[in-house]
Amino acid sequence: MCNGSLLLGTAGLLRGYESASYWYTRDLLKNYGAVPKPDRVVIDRNRVSGGGVTAGVDFGLTLLGVLQGEEFGKFAELSFEYAPEPPFGTGRPELADAATLQRTTAVLEKSCLCILRRSSRTSDREPVRGQKSSLAQKRDSLDPCGRTGPSARMGQVVP
Repeated sequence: MCNGSLLLGTAGLLRGYESASYWYTRDLLKNYGAVPKPDRVVIDRNRVSGGGVTAGVDFGLTLLGVLQGEEFGKFAELSFEYAPEPPFGTGRPELADAATLQRTTAVLEKSCLCILRRSSRTSDREPVRGQKSSLAQKRDSLDPCGRTGPSARMGQVVP
């Protein structure tokens, strides 16, 4: 679910499978031989994946339905009072206005998510014994706000 699909991909478990993931990292699934899908929940043979954070509830309810039957899934959905009504209607890139999408993408580009984009390169996954991988070096120097020093390496994000 969310970016967990990238972990499955890294482990080689999505090669040839359709998979969902968080919208910003979805295209990275191609690097692992997966077929990215924009769906909130994707079931492909014996693999189940989900989109962003809020798709987690859909993911859970879908699995309940698959494992326990549709009636139990309906029961759980009503028990949770699951009837989302997003207040702004911008929860997916294709729904967001251009300014919101641009601003959000810019923040994500500067955030730690950019590490995920860089991590798909083989050189970052196979460091020489005793040396830091280039991913680790980038992680240690990454600062979404342009700071340097210990606070930058602690992953603190200040708007």
